[in-house]
Amino acid sequence: MEGLASRLTESITINSQRTALRSAEGTWTYQQLGMYGAEARTFLQAQGLVNKGLLGICLPKSTAYVGIITSALHLNIPYVPLDIESPVSRLAYIMEDAGLGIVFTTKAQATLLKAHLPDLEITPFTPDDTLVLLTRELAGEDQKPLPPDLAYILYTSGSTGHPKGVSITHENAWCFINWASTFFPVAPGETVASIAPFHFDLSVFDLFVTLVNGGQLVLFTQRECRNPLLVAQQLSEHQVGTLYATPSLLQLLLRYGRLSRYDFSALRRVLFAGEVFPIEPLRQLQACWIQADFYNLYGPTETNVVTWFPVPKPIAEGQTAPYPIGQLCPYAQGAIWCENAIANWEPDAEGELLICGDSLTPGYWGQVEKNKSAFLSLSNQKWYKTGDRVRINHEGDLVYLGRTDRMVKRRGYRIELAEIEQAFTQHQAIVQAAAVSRIQPETGAEITVFYQLGIPSTTLTTLALKQFCNAQLPTYMIPDHFVVLDTFPYTSSQKVDYQVLQAKMEDHV
Repeated sequence: MEGLASRLTESITINSQRTALRSAEGTWTYQQLGMYGAEARTFLQAQGLVNKGLLGICLPKSTAYVGIITSALHLNIPYVPLDIESPVSRLAYIMEDAGLGIVFTTKAQATLLKAHLPDLEITPFTPDDTLVLLTRELAGEDQKPLPPDLAYILYTSGSTGHPKGVSITHENAWCFINWASTFFPVAPGETVASIAPFHFDLSVFDLFVTLVNGGQLVLFTQRECRNPLLVAQQLSEHQVGTLYATPSLLQLLLRYGRLSRYDFSALRRVLFAGEVFPIEPLRQLQACWIQADFYNLYGPTETNVVTWFPVPKPIAEGQTAPYPIGQLCPYAQGAIWCENAIANWEPDAEGELLICGDSLTPGYWGQVEKNKSAFLSLSNQKWYKTGDRVRINHEGDLVYLGRTDRMVKRRGYRIELAEIEQAFTQHQAIVQAAAVSRIQPETGAEITVFYQLGIPSTTLTTLALKQFCNAQLPTYMIPDHFVVLDTFPYTSSQKVDYQVLQAKMEDHV
């Protein structure tokens, strides 16, 4: 077993009688978690599926989901968490792209996936058939060699119009988990909220920092997280001590969670990441949870967290700008890339942030060309081009300035606008589409899609477009506004003029 698996096994043994997981389904001790993981391992071994490639997991967040993750790590099978709320066509694409021949899912989801991938075989896993295993034979060209030490693959939005898989090794994961366990220690028995879905990189902290240290993990499904009042109630009821979430979700809690109703005296730490947290709602939330310490964490999926910043307590009245993303974590190295050269690491240096170090992904799964463009080799080191513009302030902290490309961050997720455009061109009535975004102080990234119809007399209602998007895109990628154009604006090089569209967005919205 690799390091992460052995530490989980050790924690399960030491903390066998402690509570490991809480959810709407009930409560599991560490012993029960270990037993379920052993049952899943035995099942996979009996099916002859060990050393047969990657393991997909397409389930709602649940105790069973966590048990299957532990079994995969124990068997040294890299796993791929899939968003069960994604359109089936997107899930089928990821299964094909990853070369997934083994997937745990629900019986209902299995039926939907089989309609897209008819060669899937369905084998019951639980006695009531609610949880099943999908298997299929992969052709030789679909069986990709597994890199050594690979732990899991997280799929994110891709600039080609399709999602891409970020490979994460045990070493990548463990250096972050080990650091976070030191800087944000979870005591045995302490309760941590699991807000982020398991296909989102924020969940790495929730899952592994909690479980390797003997904490209790309270599982919130994606559906539950859409109800801020329920989340607030559960945070209070379970006496959560550590909460890690995106600023978008925290602002929803602030607006609609009726926080003054509940007791949050156990909450001692709030971590946030994934997007900029505007100062005013952050100040208000800090006032609600005055006993808690707040931390701004930063890092793309390709590196996990690489910087951190402790939010002053209280926030000064004169503070109007968002706080910096802070200092580099000890396992990460940073550089400022400006005009095709490394700038001196000093106050006022500004440019694209490059990252290297132990947490850096070995690359995108099966994406040779993307790996060439996303990474730089400098001084015999591999650096990731984050696409984030930063500046070093006079305190030595990194200040986030924005993106260098067409990627936006929304509700903590990275979204390639090209993927939204690609989805729109699948509509039989639409011949061209372009997506632009703007940042709203209160709600974050707002996305507008401009589109052109093949038959100008055709009419598409907003409801029809929303329904189409629901079938093509994850919920967090669905645009806010739709604008039909007779013709698209172009630059002198015959490319879509996004600057003109950006101005049109301001006029139309």
